[in-house]
Amino acid sequence: MSFIDFAAVKARCSIEQAAKLIGLQTTEERSQLRTPCPVCGGGPRAIVITPLKNLFHCFPSKAGGDQIALVSHVKGVGQKDAAACPYRHPQLLLWRCPLPVVPFEGFPPQEA
Repeated sequence: MSFIDFAAVKARCSIEQAAKLIGLQTTEERSQLRTPCPVCGGGPRAIVITPLKNLFHCFPSKAGGDQIALVSHVKGVGQKDAAACPYRHPQLLLWRCPLPVVPFEGFPPQEA
C-alpha cells in the first residue's frame, strides 16, 4: 500500500462522514452523536461521537480517538487500512481499501 497522509485524510473526511461511510446509524443528543457499537454491543449509546472535537469514545471497550481510530475500531483493521477507507468512495479512488464503504449524500465534498 502506498504512503497515506493521515492529516490529509482527516482534513477531507470528518468523523461524522467516517461514521456514515462505515454504516453507523447515529442519533443526535445535544452536540454529540450516539450509536451502538457493532463490535462491543453495549446498547444504543455505546459509542459517543463529538463532531466539534472530531473524537469518539466507545464505553464498553474504552477505545477512543479520531475518525481513523473510529474506522479502525469498528471494522477491526489497522490504522493504515482505516485511513485508506475514505478514498474507496468512487469519486476518491486514490488507494485500495479492504473494507466496504456505504456511500451517502454529500460525500465526497464537491470541489469548486
